[in-house]
Amino acid sequence: MDEFLRIPGTNIRLGLDPILGLFPVAGGLLSSSVSLVTMIEGVRLRLPISVLARMGANIFFNEVLDAIPVAGDFASIFFRSNTRNLALINRWKSGEQAGIKRSSRLLLAGFLILFFLLLGGWFFLWFTVLRWIWHRITG
Repeated sequence: MDEFLRIPGTNIRLGLDPILGLFPVAGGLLSSSVSLVTMIEGVRLRLPISVLARMGANIFFNEVLDAIPVAGDFASIFFRSNTRNLALINRWKSGEQAGIKRSSRLLLAGFLILFFLLLGGWFFLWFTVLRWIWHRITG
């Protein structure tokens, strides 16, 4: 999905993922479906939740990129979520479990902190807007 063809005259490899991304809805569904096969393999190999979450984050970030018309397809050439996830699985199988687990936990903790900061900011923004509206209404 990530390294199917080489762009002539360069060392850049292009996969089916950015090509499928050119088709608005069906391309994204096909691309994410194939990416989920890698996740299923991770579950089958009994990878820890932190590593599976890291794989899911790679897929999620790729799908967020793909949601941006044209530019997202171009960015998808350079952010290769399937290649990253396959490398995680291969490193896990080769015996690097401790390093992958530790880095995945740190990444997951970072994502959770960022998520809760954004969620808190969102609630603060809505609270501030609703309070401002309430003061305008009640005078």
